[in-house]
Amino acid sequence: MIIDLIAGAGVALICTLLACRAMIGAPIADMPGEARKLHDAPTPTSGGVGMSVGVAFGFVALALFSSEWRHGVSARGFYLTTMGAAFVYGFLVLGFVDDARALGPRLKLLVFICLSLGAAFAIGLVRTLDLGLVSIALPLPIAAIGTALWVFTMVNCVNFMDGANGLAMGAMAIGLAVLAALGLSLHEFSAAGFAASAAGAALGFLFWNFPAGRIFAGDSGALFMGAVGAIAVTRAVQRGRDEPVCAAHPVFPAAGRCFAHASLARGPGPLAAGWPFRAPLSDRPARRLGQAPHRIDVLGRYGGVRGDCGDGCVSS
Repeated sequence: MIIDLIAGAGVALICTLLACRAMIGAPIADMPGEARKLHDAPTPTSGGVGMSVGVAFGFVALALFSSEWRHGVSARGFYLTTMGAAFVYGFLVLGFVDDARALGPRLKLLVFICLSLGAAFAIGLVRTLDLGLVSIALPLPIAAIGTALWVFTMVNCVNFMDGANGLAMGAMAIGLAVLAALGLSLHEFSAAGFAASAAGAALGFLFWNFPAGRIFAGDSGALFMGAVGAIAVTRAVQRGRDEPVCAAHPVFPAAGRCFAHASLARGPGPLAAGWPFRAPLSDRPARRLGQAPHRIDVLGRYGGVRGDCGDGCVSS
């Protein structure tokens, strides 16, 4: 099964490489001019479209060519993952429209809320939090709000930290690889296949994005990958018994580090109106250090995320 997941990730990586190369020639570009932007020329964006193509082909390849994976996947697990994927691609469409024609923060917030609630009910609400010594049964309204809030928060964490070449997608590649391994250990093979394909797609995107920044992920990429991470974590929590904290662990270290980075970037003043639905993370720390954005200890951040993920999931 491990070989099959790696093969699925490989298919996703190759398809993303090709799709992102095609997107580089597309007419959608991130224009320079704003204070938070360091690029001097229009740069292709919406790399999330390329990653979405890779994820789809990687997942389909598993379904068609891996008999072991097909026999291990339960009908319910496949259904829930497929329903979750539908809302993941809904976030992709939202981000793509925002990349092509900037949406107002209020409209974007409304669509975010609708997609988050829809995804929560589609994949199933987390009704019980088993924290080891204590098991907490959540009433329906709390379960609905909590599950939707997790999706909402995760998507925005990735969107907020997408401002330095390779940072957001590199962190997500590591987190999704860990979530794929966790899904495999929990025998949640559908979620494991989805996460593995997404990890491969993120690596394929990084070939074009880091360090040269030939294409940006855009809102389509940040929202898409954030939703994938949120769905994968939720599926792991639903399947596991004492894994709620561990399942989210691959994601929170990345979010915490990048929120700290973003706070430094934005300085002591208040956050911009409409956050987090307007500007992503600024690269002003790079200016202060006299360095390019992609050299702000990105690999060091990846190493920290990888170490935290390993510490959090050893027990599972």
